[in-house]
Amino acid sequence: MTCPRICTKNGSEQWIEHVCKQVFDGAGEFRSVRGSLRDITYRRLAEQKVHFLTNRDTLTGLPNRVLFTELLTQSILHAESSRDSFALLFLDLDNLKTVNESLGHTQATNC
Repeated sequence: MTCPRICTKNGSEQWIEHVCKQVFDGAGEFRSVRGSLRDITYRRLAEQKVHFLTNRDTLTGLPNRVLFTELLTQSILHAESSRDSFALLFLDLDNLKTVNESLGHTQATNC
């Protein structure tokens, strides 16, 4: 089963699930291929939304703690294996909690 992405004439994306099986006769000789296609665009969009909400802050769109930890771990492992280095910039924003509470998640969902 494959799930290719196609672009329509109007420029929108659609995701198609493609299932294909070989057909053999009684003697085991190959005869044809049988398959089906199904539009799974809505399912794919829902999966992308869940992925975003799981890994990103809804207000800023920046990686949340879970994704940040995963990306940092990958960067450290990559730097160790390639004997390379990387930099980590830490910013501490004063009163971010106040901004987050005043603009909050209700504003972010209306974007």
